[in-house]
Amino acid sequence: MYQFSSKQLFRYYKPTILFITKEGDNCSIRTMFSANGLEGEYRKSNPLCITKLYAVKENGEWRLKYALSVITEKWTKKIGKLTVIYLTQYALIQDLATRDSVFFNQIAKEFQFPEWKPFKYYMNESGDEPGKLINFDFFFPGYTK
Repeated sequence: MYQFSSKQLFRYYKPTILFITKEGDNCSIRTMFSANGLEGEYRKSNPLCITKLYAVKENGEWRLKYALSVITEKWTKKIGKLTVIYLTQYALIQDLATRDSVFFNQIAKEFQFPEWKPFKYYMNESGDEPGKLINFDFFFPGYTK
């Protein structure tokens, strides 16, 4: 996400666990990455981010898991060749995904593309939601790309 290696970032931005919260059977761990002694314009990018990982009990042992697998576990729907993953409760998810699947089929037919392969399709309401999928509750640069 950032244009620096994690090794470079960790040289300046140190992790601090902010809190651990019970979420159902799992625990979420929020960690802030901040730096001391930044100068000039760099002071404005502090903290750099707050991440959220999950601790999940598997086979009697605690394991760390990325947010993507935990958040989307119950928010996945398969419609035709699309696997739709949505972060918020969309009332029209079935209609939207069906419409999109039909659209993809029409485009492939009209432009004589080969048969399209199934893929995952993420739906969200804001630019912050994709960041949450890759473990960021807050990230200084704004939206992820």
